[in-house]
Amino acid sequence: MEILPNDARARRLFVTTGALKRVQEIDSVPGSSLKEYINIINSCFPEEIVRYYTPGYSDSLLDRVEAYTPQVQELFTDRVPSDCQSELTIENTN
Repeated sequence: MEILPNDARARRLFVTTGALKRVQEIDSVPGSSLKEYINIINSCFPEEIVRYYTPGYSDSLLDRVEAYTPQVQELFTDRVPSDCQSELTIENTN
């Protein structure tokens, strides 16, 4: 347990080889020694990386996408603003 907290390359390899994902997939009982070790390993990584590899996280992101209401101000309308129209006219006459 002394390598991960002190070696960025080891942490990177732990993630890229799929080991962190595998750790997240382990079914453990809260309060057990196994859960404690998993928490220690997880504490060596940024929270968003641990969440990313937690089973079901991608589904929760998709749920957020479906529930999200964009706050867009007429960016995707068919009309062209008047200040852009003059530029289009100039380009078309050349």
